[in-house]
Amino acid sequence: MTSADSSNFSGSHDPNQRAARLREIEDRMRREIPANLLNLRRLVHLLSQLPAAGVPAQRDELRHAAHRLRGRAGMLQLAPLCEAVACLEQASGDDVDAVGLDRLLEACQQAYLDATHDEH
Repeated sequence: MTSADSSNFSGSHDPNQRAARLREIEDRMRREIPANLLNLRRLVHLLSQLPAAGVPAQRDELRHAAHRLRGRAGMLQLAPLCEAVACLEQASGDDVDAVGLDRLLEACQQAYLDATHDEH
């Protein structure tokens, strides 16, 4: 939740307004997950193209992006996606090659598809 979200949320004493605002925030987070997954895909692809000297910075960026997505998945109670992204987050800090990271990313994307399929 951003500071703008929290200020809009905390300023309302009407329970209906608060509930509506929470639904708006949840809907926005759900809509952002596909973009988050695309960003992870871009980072994994970039890692596969870089010489070894550039890899630590990109792994750090990948780990942070995965951490943010894991937090969103957790807040939205998408446990399988949260678990899959946690594996990717852990692997990005380890010495897993780009092929292994790509496999983990595929698992994240499948967990997302499964979670959104179950909602409909």
